[in-house]
Amino acid sequence: MEHILVVGVVNLIFWLIWSCYLTILKVPMYHPLFLLLLYHFLGFVVRPFSIYFNDGSFLWSRIGIFPSAENIYTSGIVAILSLSLIICGYLSRTGATTIIQKVKPRTIVVERPWGFYLAVIVLTIVGYYATYKSFFGAGLDSVLAYSVETDGSGGQRLQGVSGYVTAMAEFIPIVAIILVMASKKKLLVFSFIGLFIAVRIYAGAQRLSFIVVVLAIFFLYLIAKGRRYPPLVVIVSGLIFAVIFDVVGNDRYVLRKLMANETTVGEIAASYVENRAGNLLTSDIVEFDAATATISVVNDYDEYSYGSQYLRIFIWPIPRQIWPGKPVYTSVVNLNDYGDFRFLTTSLYADVYMAFGFLSLVPMMFFLGRFMSVVYGWALSGEHVLKYMFFWVFIIYFKTIMRDGGVTVFYFWIFSMLAVFVLVMSGRLRIRERGLYE
Repeated sequence: MEHILVVGVVNLIFWLIWSCYLTILKVPMYHPLFLLLLYHFLGFVVRPFSIYFNDGSFLWSRIGIFPSAENIYTSGIVAILSLSLIICGYLSRTGATTIIQKVKPRTIVVERPWGFYLAVIVLTIVGYYATYKSFFGAGLDSVLAYSVETDGSGGQRLQGVSGYVTAMAEFIPIVAIILVMASKKKLLVFSFIGLFIAVRIYAGAQRLSFIVVVLAIFFLYLIAKGRRYPPLVVIVSGLIFAVIFDVVGNDRYVLRKLMANETTVGEIAASYVENRAGNLLTSDIVEFDAATATISVVNDYDEYSYGSQYLRIFIWPIPRQIWPGKPVYTSVVNLNDYGDFRFLTTSLYADVYMAFGFLSLVPMMFFLGRFMSVVYGWALSGEHVLKYMFFWVFIIYFKTIMRDGGVTVFYFWIFSMLAVFVLVMSGRLRIRERGLYE
């Protein structure tokens, strides 16, 4: 276990170095580099310490892979190198000593209100219909209301419903964010958002969807106030919210059970303390665990994917009516041949490493940093509403990029930007440089 402790300490040192440097550059909290630091801290600094103090990883036990010291060290190197390359890629475009600018307060102007609100109503109805098809009708012991078939690669095929239908549930988060930016009826907008959050907590699935809305509102508040960082009371509130998120992750059916008098608040708290309290709010952020297990397969069995996993970008859009046997995954490496990787994400670090090892990791992580710089530049200029809104889509789904890799995030980007395009065209939206509350 001392190998894990060493990796945790070294990761912490590099994380502190980069954090101090970016603090000197005054990186705002809504900046993608700040989110990168937060992701890396939870997934690759806190997680190794959690594994060490818990005498092992519950995920490694589930997968059935217990990484060697060599693979643990390799995973640590991959994490440190990825973090450094992304930051260097960003700074190579903006200048390594340039203070990072704040995004100016902006709001969205609706030039054709009737078209905008009609589009909002239609997208909301479609989004809630997709939510209904996905979750409502599920019992107290089921997240989904339809059956899912799992193939040998761990891929899940929907049964009785199209993936295009369920994907439309992603319209609602971006509709909510645009409403905050565009509507002056804040009470009505926040009531809309509150209902959405309640529905997601009741469903017990896709918790990221309500997290991204709350996160976007928080970032918009910082920008409107001209702040880079929040006051202490907001930080404390965020930690409380993180605990609630973790509690719902421990029991996805917690709200349903409370409403059905199947459990009590005391029982929920006791179950959470027993199952998750020792994982330091990282039970759902097991990035180091999953990445190290994946890297163990690559190194021990010489199993490189050669980038075949990214072919899924072209396979996914094909309807099953045209291709009934369409594979869920396209990678030539089936991780489930070596352990139980079902329903797991491997992290972007490990996913890119799996392609060609360090030969793929170095350019791809550097490119991601450059891309972050481009997207943040769109937010700074605020000249084009579609580019400005893509910055928000990029930010709110940043965790999906880092956790699921570069394929799954396209799903969120495409359907979110489709909703943005409909709203922009219907309402003739444009950006205006002023605060949200003026």
